[in-house]
Amino acid sequence: MKTNIQPSVAVIGAGIIGVCSALELQKRGFKVTLVETRHPIVGASVGNCGLMVVGSVVPFSKPGTFKKVPGWLLDPQGPLAIRPTYLPKLLPWFFKFLMAAKPARIEEISEGLAALTEKAADAYHPWLEAAGISDIVKPYETIKVYDKVAEFYEEQPSFTRSEIWGLIMS
Repeated sequence: MKTNIQPSVAVIGAGIIGVCSALELQKRGFKVTLVETRHPIVGASVGNCGLMVVGSVVPFSKPGTFKKVPGWLLDPQGPLAIRPTYLPKLLPWFFKFLMAAKPARIEEISEGLAALTEKAADAYHPWLEAAGISDIVKPYETIKVYDKVAEFYEEQPSFTRSEIWGLIMS
């Protein structure tokens, strides 16, 4: 006698990507367990202010980012916190991060991110429609504010790459 055992999978993270992944896996016949340490949509999805920023194709490892790390580590309110005892374990990762900041790698990574994000907003539509909330997604431009004029100029290569891939308008 042949038994039909439903394959099972766990999806870690109940943000928009995790939830959509879980729904797609269910549609394909998987038994899905969605794991979230807090409430759904509280993790990464809440931090993006409800935005799907498909025009952002330049990796974080761009020139100049690495030199900001010491200041971030020393700032108690900064965007980066690492236990000092963990720093030696991170050295291989930091080295890869630094290598990814080379102009040729940035171009290669940007091209890959552009290909991944080109249809990203459209991919959510069937799930939003099924939930009856497709009207909540609106194509708005965003405004980015800088603390210093120099930060604005540092971002110009990012804008240029996003424009090249047709993901933003100038």
